[in-house]
Amino acid sequence: MNYSHVLYKRGYLISQADLDPPVSTWTKMAVGDYFLSFDPENPWAFSQEGDVWAALLGKAVDVLHWSADAQAIVDHCLNRLGYSEVRMLDYIDHLSGRFILIYHHGHSTKLMTDAFGTRSAFYSLQGPVMIASHCKIIGDLLHASESRQMVSIKKDPRWRVPWARAYPGLLTPYEGIYILTPNTLINLEERKIQRFYPRRELPQGRLSDVVDEVSVMLKRQLSILQDNYKLAISLSGGIDTRTTLAAARDIAGEVLFITYGPPGNLGRTADGTSQSTDSDVAAAIARVHRYQLRTGEMDMTVASDIAGALELRHIRLNRTADHRASSPGLDQVMDCNTYRGGGRTLVHAYLEQLPSDALHIRSNVSGIGKSAYRRQGFSEIPLTAEGMAQVWKAMGDSELVVATFREFAAVVEFTGIMNYDPYDMFLWEHREGTWLTCVLLESDAAFDTFELFNCRALVEKVLSVPVECRMEDAIHRGIIERLWPVLLQWPVNEKPYRQQLEELRAEHAGLESEVQSLRKQTKSLRKARAEHEQLKRKLRTVRASFSYRLGNMLVRAVVNPSRNTILLPYRMVRLCGMEFRKHRAATMECPAVTPPQRHANAARHGTGLSPYAGADLPTKDANCCPARGALIEKAQSCGEDGSEQKTSAIPSKYTEIKLADVTLSPSTAMIKQKYIERFGVDQGKHGAYHETDWRRIECISSFLPEAGSILDIGIGNGAFLNLIMSSHRFQRIVGLDRKLHSKFTTLFDSRLYEIMYASVTKLPFSDRSIDVVTCMEVLEHLDKQSFVTALSELRRVGRFLVVTVPYNEPEPLPSYHKLRFTDGDLLTHFPDGEFILLRKPRGTAWMAIVERL
Repeated sequence: MNYSHVLYKRGYLISQADLDPPVSTWTKMAVGDYFLSFDPENPWAFSQEGDVWAALLGKAVDVLHWSADAQAIVDHCLNRLGYSEVRMLDYIDHLSGRFILIYHHGHSTKLMTDAFGTRSAFYSLQGPVMIASHCKIIGDLLHASESRQMVSIKKDPRWRVPWARAYPGLLTPYEGIYILTPNTLINLEERKIQRFYPRRELPQGRLSDVVDEVSVMLKRQLSILQDNYKLAISLSGGIDTRTTLAAARDIAGEVLFITYGPPGNLGRTADGTSQSTDSDVAAAIARVHRYQLRTGEMDMTVASDIAGALELRHIRLNRTADHRASSPGLDQVMDCNTYRGGGRTLVHAYLEQLPSDALHIRSNVSGIGKSAYRRQGFSEIPLTAEGMAQVWKAMGDSELVVATFREFAAVVEFTGIMNYDPYDMFLWEHREGTWLTCVLLESDAAFDTFELFNCRALVEKVLSVPVECRMEDAIHRGIIERLWPVLLQWPVNEKPYRQQLEELRAEHAGLESEVQSLRKQTKSLRKARAEHEQLKRKLRTVRASFSYRLGNMLVRAVVNPSRNTILLPYRMVRLCGMEFRKHRAATMECPAVTPPQRHANAARHGTGLSPYAGADLPTKDANCCPARGALIEKAQSCGEDGSEQKTSAIPSKYTEIKLADVTLSPSTAMIKQKYIERFGVDQGKHGAYHETDWRRIECISSFLPEAGSILDIGIGNGAFLNLIMSSHRFQRIVGLDRKLHSKFTTLFDSRLYEIMYASVTKLPFSDRSIDVVTCMEVLEHLDKQSFVTALSELRRVGRFLVVTVPYNEPEPLPSYHKLRFTDGDLLTHFPDGEFILLRKPRGTAWMAIVERL
């Protein structure tokens, strides 16, 4: 399907030079000394009196005169400009909607956006002045290079955290191109950014009065919009959309309500918890209210319950992750429309399932009434440039990020916010003004968007309520109780349920403590059992010794002298002969036999070693590795008294693979070639891979079953992580290491995996939460105590465990290895493991251990 018709949808371009429109279907006209091109789907109004003029592009609702007539709004602006610019700005504060306003007064032409900057404005002050709705329009016209600051910032691993996807400060992907943030305007003649709001101190309001006034403003806006457009309102399990639904009570039967959820698994944060608190809360509510849900489905189920009970028109959007296959041209167009890449599946769902002439009512900016940053625990951080970087993405220690926020604070005059809460203003002007505008540029491909709270006069009333009340969601709940109280009967994923979640977590922590205590007791029992077996072996050795047996004969002769005294000389001679023959056999020279040779020789000559067929390991490709049957060797040897005595063999479930015989699969060969192209031929130092290392990870990948999730510990340069991503066998892929390797490389979409930073001795996962856990060439770097703890952690979180360690490494060990793994060590620590010896052409072999937990 051709998606060229949605390129720069609902966009515009303002320039000093007479340029061709970016899209051939756009309307072009001269406005004062400038040229304006815009998509005809944008409402447009212009008014002029003498050398004073004003123009409005976009949808707006006048909450002072309760009108959505764009021409009337522009006439009001022009009338007030005749008195003073401040009087016009006071009127602009009462406009809600998504628009840009351009006006000429005196000798200056100025441009501003709506209250939250939802109608985006990107600008460049280098050369001819240009302002556009889409960043790439200006970037292409100026042939701008990629922003060096953003290239450096993106190298920091913290950039990949799943929250706060806004760019820092005023930055965009292009050098010299910036975004105009809310409450500021651009003076085109002076080429300067100026703050125009707030202009007076914030008054203190009463909660009840604010609830009454805001409720009326929300209801009347929806009534006016319903008279002019087809409305589609987002509905979820949260308090924000529930407030909008309450305001839409009178027109609910004529409105289409839409709900969507994330495709596939939800993302995870660096500490292993869910990507959003709402998802955790949803899971807790689901248990309390007995909803049979997976995490992330709470919005869909609660919204469907509400819509069904209230007989609302409701659509559940189906977000598919394979939209690229069905819509190959959509991604290319969206890359031009916005530099945010998080909502392509949603855009595809919009285009496929919703009417294109609908006006989408969203509730994002109503979060300004909940003091979001303070309730997230940032109150103790001063909002200096360092504090802004810390609140943004915990990057207060990054000089480059701090510099961008220092520039942001200087350009937008952040100190001029009077008595407004700086956390509210930072949320308003930075997060909503830079992140949300990019979100809306994505949905513009399908339909236009309107935010009911997008009005400075309304926001001023909301912010006048004390912070303590706002943190308790008192405004939102008050509006719902006033307009449609029945909506509070359904669970709302906010504070009461977060408290309930904390109680559940505390209960879980108590159970976890009991489990740890039981594990310690089990460990003590195992240790006591091992000591008991060791004492039994020592006792057998003592009983088989010459001195014990001789002493035993003498005692029996004394206790029962009748028969034992007669046979005593004969038994003593026979015992001495046996000791002589044993000593002679022990001192005879015999060739050294390695463990694999001993097994092969035993099987060939029939010395008592019996094969045992263990459980088959899952294989990926029979051509990649030789056959891997499991073999248990039970060695039997004669005791000193001639009786047979069973002793432990080398790793009991054992098979051998020669890595020289392993053939790399096409996907592994491709990944290897990419690494060689980037870093040259592998040298085997600091994480670079030899040929045998590529064959090792090929073998390990063939052992792994298809499962929902996999955790690779010690990712190094990421070769094995890329290999399992190319296999498409896992729904969730997590890599864990203490820090990011200097040559870590990802060859696939970064959204397909997660990178975490933690120690193997303290894994940030719940019990048995990972289907497959791999830990290759890690345990030998730990000391004894850390190794025991790490092994316990691996078994705690996983269901299928694969570990590789050096086998019988020659002494002295390298300085970076602290443990040596011999036959006895492997049998002691992995009593239930299946062992596969990975034989190198030269050097120390690897032993792979597989445990099904």
